[in-house]
Order: sequence, then structure tokens, then C-alpha cells
Amino acid sequence: MRRLLPVGLIACLVLAEGFCTDALYGTIAGWGHMIDPDGDSRFEVAADQVTIVFGPGRDGLDAEGGPEKMNAPRVLRSQTGDFSVTTTVKGNLPLPELPYAYISGGLVLMQDDQNYIRLERANFIRDGKKSYYTNFEQRIDAKRTRMGRFVDYALDAERDVELRLEVNGEKVRALVRQAGEPWHEMGTATIDASQAQHVGISGVKTIEEEVRVTFKDFQIEQASNIDAAESSKIKLSQPIGQN
Repeated sequence: MRRLLPVGLIACLVLAEGFCTDALYGTIAGWGHMIDPDGDSRFEVAADQVTIVFGPGRDGLDAEGGPEKMNAPRVLRSQTGDFSVTTTVKGNLPLPELPYAYISGGLVLMQDDQNYIRLERANFIRDGKKSYYTNFEQRIDAKRTRMGRFVDYALDAERDVELRLEVNGEKVRALVRQAGEPWHEMGTATIDASQAQHVGISGVKTIEEEVRVTFKDFQIEQASNIDAAESSKIKLSQPIGQN
């Protein structure tokens, strides 16, 4: 395993027109640029696998909370046109016995830090009740289009989860499945197809301790629509309060 540590060089670098990162630490072949706004996370690289070690403190992808809530480490690459992207998030993410905690890992499709889609395997605990589910959310101009729900598509905490986004023009289709099961369509979102997109892996955590999230088999290919056995019929298009 090759272990990559933050080098402490903070810079504002442009991946593509209109998208600027604040802490970029090189590239993982086939995956993209390593980005760590806080400079306290690590990226561990092995064959067909990347583990993001989220550093101490909270890591967010919540633009509605301001720039300080967009500090989650991530790996992104620029992408244009129609495409499909898939990755697998390994099971058994930690979930501490706290009154409240949220930990996730998954795909992110970003136009910029105010406009993006999250498709994640999510672990959540509140007042002792644990939930494991697929989170499908979007931000438009730093406003959330919808809060993910536990009932959207429940997951087994121990099993690997495969996530997929299909981008066709302005339409983004989100899908999920666990090993040995058929695909489940979460629903669709709408993006500005005239803008370059940046796609990759990331996650969120609300706890102070370090968290390891392992991704494998990240692939981008020509756009194709695969069959799904069923759908949650989620449609993300307007910020909450404007539907």
C-alpha cells in the first residue's frame, strides 16, 4: 500500500473553469486530484482501492452552512459530456454510541462548491437508534433540494454498497445496490449541462475522531442506462421551500 500524506502546501488551483480548490495534494491515477481543505486527512492508495482517512474534527459537504462546512476531503476529476460513474464503498463504517452522529462515504458530482450532488452510503444514530441507508441529496446555489430519508433505501451495515450516477445532458440518474442484489434507482436530479462537472469520492462525518472510508473499483465510462428493479422515485430539482 502506498500511503500519501498531506504536504502542507495550501494553494488555490483551478481544476477547470469556474472551480477552485483550496488544498490540492497531487493526483491518484484513474481517480483524480486529492483535495483536503483542512490539511489534516490522509489518502491511502492500493490496487483499485483508495481509503480516505478523515482527520480530527467534523468534515462536511453542506454548502448551506457556509464555506467552513465544505471542508470534507475528496478526490475529484473533471468530466464533460455524458458519462456514467460507479464506485463501491466498503461496509462496516464506524458508528459510535453517541446521542447524534452521521458518517458517510460515496460519490459526489460537483459544478462548484455551491452546486453539487451527493450519493452516499450513510450511517446515522440519534438517541440510540441506528439507521443505515442511501443518502441522495443536491445543493443548488448553496441550498439543499431535499433532506435524505432513512426509508429511501435501507442498507445492511456490514455489506459493501455499489453506487452509480448516470449523466445524460441535464439529467442525473442515481442508483445503488448491495452485493448479489439488482440495482435500485434512487431517482433523478437536474444539473446545468453547459458547465463542466467534477466527479469523484468523498464523505461526511460529524464526530471529532478520525474515520476511515474505503472506496474501490472507481470507474468512469460512456453514458449508459442500466436496468433497475425498482425506484424510490426521488426528483431533485429545486431548493427546499421552492418546490
